[in-house]
Amino acid sequence: NKHVSGYEAGVTFTSRVEGVPAAPLLSIGTVSFDRVEVLWSMATSVVQPLYFDILYSQGGAVLTASTAAASATLSPLVEGVELFVEVRARNLYASGPYSNVTQ
Repeated sequence: NKHVSGYEAGVTFTSRVEGVPAAPLLSIGTVSFDRVEVLWSMATSVVQPLYFDILYSQGGAVLTASTAAASATLSPLVEGVELFVEVRARNLYASGPYSNVTQ
């Protein structure tokens, strides 16, 4: 047990592993005529995300959003038009790969 100059004995240090977070596991929640709930989870990893980037497109328009939550409601949507959604995790060091594409 070594004493570090400037710190009192008994101080606990938490180290953070730098690196790229893994791709989230994407799923679809509640769907209504003009909105869809998108949920995701992270596999157990030492590299934890701080934010999630959402990339979605419908009818050729590509939209993006960012959140710290593990879900988002995308709206307004056009009923009957195919929707593509991808999510990636981001931390202070890097952005991870996008998730599987959900239609």
